[in-house]
Amino acid sequence: MQVKRFVLIAAALLPAAFAQTSSDCNPLKGCFKDDPALGTTYSWDYTKNHGEAPRFDIVSSASRISYQDDGMHMSVTMKGDSPTLQSQFYIFWGRAEIVMKAGPGAGIVSSLVFQSDVLDEIDVEFIGNQPGNVQTNIFSKGNQDVHIYGANTAVADTVGVFHKYTVDWTPQQITWSIDGNVVRVLSRAELGEVVYPQTPMQIKFGPWAAGDPSNAPGTIEWAGGPIDYSLAPFDMVVASLSITDYSTGATKYRYKDTSGSAASIEVTGGGIVNPPPQQETTSITTSSKPPPPKPTTTSSEEEETTTSVEETSTSYRPTKSTFSVETTRASTSSEPTERSGETTFATVISTQSSGVRLPTNSDVPSSGSSIRTASPLVIAIVALFVLF
Repeated sequence: MQVKRFVLIAAALLPAAFAQTSSDCNPLKGCFKDDPALGTTYSWDYTKNHGEAPRFDIVSSASRISYQDDGMHMSVTMKGDSPTLQSQFYIFWGRAEIVMKAGPGAGIVSSLVFQSDVLDEIDVEFIGNQPGNVQTNIFSKGNQDVHIYGANTAVADTVGVFHKYTVDWTPQQITWSIDGNVVRVLSRAELGEVVYPQTPMQIKFGPWAAGDPSNAPGTIEWAGGPIDYSLAPFDMVVASLSITDYSTGATKYRYKDTSGSAASIEVTGGGIVNPPPQQETTSITTSSKPPPPKPTTTSSEEEETTTSVEETSTSYRPTKSTFSVETTRASTSSEPTERSGETTFATVISTQSSGVRLPTNSDVPSSGSSIRTASPLVIAIVALFVLF
């Protein structure tokens, strides 16, 4: 698959439905709340379960959603339509896979979006009359006019054929894949500590009428032109969805300050773990301005740490009106206590800390480290005192 770079310079060219500029409770502005964590793996197959997915809310245009043999149909039929599903939970580092066909037609944009309370964002977007192309990009803290990194990837028929699109988001990098093939990687080192999306995310997806005449000319142009509603409906079809929270066992996330950094996130009930190693590939970054400074890497004096994690086993058994969830929480090497009656996959994942790491409280100089830093000066003063 061929990847082409592009740069979005003006805010007028940006999609307005998902690249939001506001948040109901933005910690950057001093609003703090508990965000419910997924803490495990969630899966839903719309071809087998013809109804609303548990733990997701329909937040817009509910009447435009229907369930058929090939999956959930999300239709744009008239001006203002934007059928959208949003997760009731958040993930703090994780993975989302969606098997879907994008909505066809000029002006129709289908999207899979990770978005946080501080408006960090990771996107996969599809222009309805460009079936050979997929767009991937990020936004940082809701900033739409700088630090915008986007790329186009060639793919065979996004609107007529089901494909599996995967976004894998870790403390080290963001990886986009199509049908199991890695097409793009953006690393934390490349983006810089400030720009890298690093706060708990909700998952959203759906199509919207970007080419509606009421939108800005730049948005309509980006979306492939104005919509011809006489050709409606324009359906995005979702066959299945799977989401994994890499903060295994977590129950909630909460910001401790207004920095919008990963280090400010308090995790309750679980711990941040690393996923399996990712396949290396050439990463592509573009920006309307020079990239920001790269983050500080770990020193050679720091000891390498190893975390052993047993994957979570989750099963869903939906009925007509209810569903049941069986979940076994993962155990780590830092929690040696055995829990009876739990079952896990046999696969055990071991990961080592890499050169670029997630900032923690240990990065803040302690009183002990300050004393060590000052020791040579103290020794020199004592020596001079003895000599004279």
